[in-house]
Amino acid sequence: MKKKECVTMEAGDHFKNEASPKSLTSRENFNHLILYNMKRFTMSLANALMICLLLAAFSCSKEEHETMPDDPDVPTLPPAETETKSPYMVGDYYNVSGVKGAVFEISNNGKNGKIVSLDEEHLAWSQNYDEINAKDRDNGMNNMNVVKNISGWKSKYPAFKWCDEKNTNGITGWYYPAINELKSLYDSWNSVEDALVKYGENFKTNQYGSSTELDGDSYNDNGYYYDDGYSYYYNRDYYYYFNFNNGNIYFAHKSYNYIIRAIRKF
Repeated sequence: MKKKECVTMEAGDHFKNEASPKSLTSRENFNHLILYNMKRFTMSLANALMICLLLAAFSCSKEEHETMPDDPDVPTLPPAETETKSPYMVGDYYNVSGVKGAVFEISNNGKNGKIVSLDEEHLAWSQNYDEINAKDRDNGMNNMNVVKNISGWKSKYPAFKWCDEKNTNGITGWYYPAINELKSLYDSWNSVEDALVKYGENFKTNQYGSSTELDGDSYNDNGYYYDDGYSYYYNRDYYYYFNFNNGNIYFAHKSYNYIIRAIRKF
C-alpha cells in the first residue's frame, strides 16, 4: 500500500502537520477540503473581528482625548459665532450682542471686567500738538471724552477716531486705553493670546500707544524730564506708550505711529 504523504504548512499557519487536501482520496479530500476551508475562514473572521475591535477602541480613545481639555483651568474657546455669558475668566472669548473681544481683566467674580479688541491698527496719537489735558493714567475713557469735546477731533486725532468707530449699530463703550490699562493688558498677555490667535490678530511684541498725554509731574522746575540719565525738554508734543517687548513705559512724539487697540468695559 502506498504510504500517504503528510504535508507541513508554511511557517505561521495554525494548522501545521495537518494533512493537505492534495494527499487524500477523493472522498476524504472532499470532507477535509470543507473542514480545511471552514477553519481558515473562521481564523480570517476572528482576525478581522479583532482588528475591528482594536480600531474601535482607538477611535473612542482619540475622541475622548480630543474633547477633554488638558487643563480644567484653561478656558475652552467656543466657535466665533457663539454668544457667551458671564462669569468670565481672563483669556475668555467675549461675544455679547455684537460686541466681540478677549477678556483681559475681571472683577465681581467674573461678572464684570474689560475686553480688548480682536484687531489692531497703526496710527498716530494726533495731528495737532496742543496740550489738551488728556492725562488720565487709569481710565482711557476720560481721555477719550476730552478729545471728543474738541471741534473737528476726528480729523486731528486718528488713534482716538479708530477706537471710536467701533461704537456703531447700537454698540457703545469702546475707547483708547490709558497707559496703566495697557500695563494690565500686558500682564494678561499669555492668557489672552489664545483667544486673539483664534479670533483675531495676536499681540505684536512691539510698542502700543496709550491715550495718556505726558504729565507735568515728571518734570523739574525748569521743564526738563529726566529718564535714565538723559534729559528731555518738556513740551506738549508727547504722550506715553507701552513697550510689549520689555514691559516698560516710554513716551514719544504725538505724530509717531504706534500700534493701538481699543478696549471696553463689560
